[in-house]
Amino acid sequence: MRCQTAEEFIEKRHELEESGRWSELILGEPVSLEPPPPRHGTAVLNITKALADYIQRTSTGYACFELGLTVARGPDTVYCPPISYFATGSRWEEMDRIITSTQPALVIEIASSQDRSQNLTQRVPDYLEWGVTVVWVIDTESQQVSVHTAEGTVNFPGDGQLEASAGWASHRNQTPVLAGFRFPVIEFFREPEWMS
Repeated sequence: MRCQTAEEFIEKRHELEESGRWSELILGEPVSLEPPPPRHGTAVLNITKALADYIQRTSTGYACFELGLTVARGPDTVYCPPISYFATGSRWEEMDRIITSTQPALVIEIASSQDRSQNLTQRVPDYLEWGVTVVWVIDTESQQVSVHTAEGTVNFPGDGQLEASAGWASHRNQTPVLAGFRFPVIEFFREPEWMS
């Protein structure tokens, strides 16, 4: 079978399991992930609220959800992380796209199922090599956050504060991604009262 391009994958994705809702393209081959458990959605909701508060307060950047990121060509690889944060460019530029070749400043992955956890050892370096400045991995099982940059990895435990640092700055822009951002890690995992 011939490898698919990113564009062919998006065009044919609806033919896959769950209409392609949890599908990605890995080295030209479509791959379906397990539907995520409820704790995945809880983490996305809480992260979204934290980012929305930050964006409203600072008027910087914007977030996209499950946007396909074309991290490699020939053969093509398209990852669809839960959240991508863009710090530069025209405001909301990527919002109406299904896939993009534009690198976000921050990618947020959620290790909420076995397949999502297992493939992070490949995904994180792929993002960093492609040009993403910061990658968060939110682990819903251990309730911790691992922050990956070109300088290395820092782990934030559930009783800690996730805080932007100078290491979150790219070589192109010396301002750290999410400068001034601070959030209790445990709040990423807390179920909203209305869900109880």
